[in-house]
Amino acid sequence: GCDSLTVLEVIELQGPEAFFTYFVSDLSSNTEIQLNNLSQGADSVQWVWGNLTSNDETPQWTFESGDVLEQICLTAFSSDGCDDTVCIRLEPSEEFTFYCPNAFTPNDDNRNEGFRPVVRGYDPDVYLFEVWNRWGERIFMSNSPHEAWIGNYLGGDYYVPNGVYLWRAKVKPLTEAEVFEFNGHVVVIR
Repeated sequence: GCDSLTVLEVIELQGPEAFFTYFVSDLSSNTEIQLNNLSQGADSVQWVWGNLTSNDETPQWTFESGDVLEQICLTAFSSDGCDDTVCIRLEPSEEFTFYCPNAFTPNDDNRNEGFRPVVRGYDPDVYLFEVWNRWGERIFMSNSPHEAWIGNYLGGDYYVPNGVYLWRAKVKPLTEAEVFEFNGHVVVIR
């Protein structure tokens, strides 16, 4: 008929919360990956990217041409022995840029043979590039930002004469909801 009573005091340890942001300007050779550690309640951290590791608070790594993009993981450790891990898959954060030259020379000298806009940070599913002659006839159209007009008429073997041609491009930046429209003229010089 004996009773015993045990009182336990349970203390909940507040573990760390791992979190970070990153910025990759583009994926060209020797691009620096900027990491920003925003972890809360951590006394130390460990970063893992592929076979690279670092215990620095904010390491700086360089993306080499040919490297495979994969996720970066950050583990935050507290002095109580608790840890938390977060992993983020790398994606480029390109700013939207649009540039279009105003002349080209399709004369088979392997220099300046094609005409197209140079675009970065855009949605590849929303792209249109068109060229018109002075009579308002569309003589070139493409939905691929990699396809250049080479000065031919409707994609055939006939090439347009020297002169001024009008162009229009419709492009949607990755960070915008609306489609931007650009237009101008280009001079064909053979």
